[in-house]
Amino acid sequence: MTTKLSTLALAGTITLSLCSAGAFAKRKHHSASVNFGDSTAQLYQLLNDSYAGKLKDFCILAGLYKNFKKPSQEYQRVLQVDYDKNKFFGRLQIQVRSVAKLTPAQLKTYTPAQIFKFGGSDIETFDKIHPGPFGQTGDLYLRARDSEPPVPVPITNRVGRQYENLLTNYIIPALQKKQ
Repeated sequence: MTTKLSTLALAGTITLSLCSAGAFAKRKHHSASVNFGDSTAQLYQLLNDSYAGKLKDFCILAGLYKNFKKPSQEYQRVLQVDYDKNKFFGRLQIQVRSVAKLTPAQLKTYTPAQIFKFGGSDIETFDKIHPGPFGQTGDLYLRARDSEPPVPVPITNRVGRQYENLLTNYIIPALQKKQ
């Protein structure tokens, strides 16, 4: 009887050790699969882990900018972010709208989603499929000119920096805060 108990205890210890080693290896592999210098990979990881791989109509305010034609005019960027890990094309889509600079009263009264809807039409859209810098095969950037709707335009280094800025300064922090 004592031999059976020690055999069971030994088997239990081995099983627990193997499970712990497997869990550690899984965690190690899981965290190693994300390149922490890649903000898209960080965003995908956050959305997959904390949002079940889906995000629909998430709206945030993303800073002020000046009208380059009339520097005295300031505008507010409003973003809507959609993500679906099961979609192939346009897995991540960031739509950018612009509204006149909001007053403190307006910022208290309206939600970012309401402001996005008031914003009218998109001025920019970023579509991203895979982790990595913006501008890889399959990525799409649309930009509006004057009163025309957004159309595909080449992805330049400036566009890539703007995409990174939106992710690192606005989208990822807002999603981490929302968790």
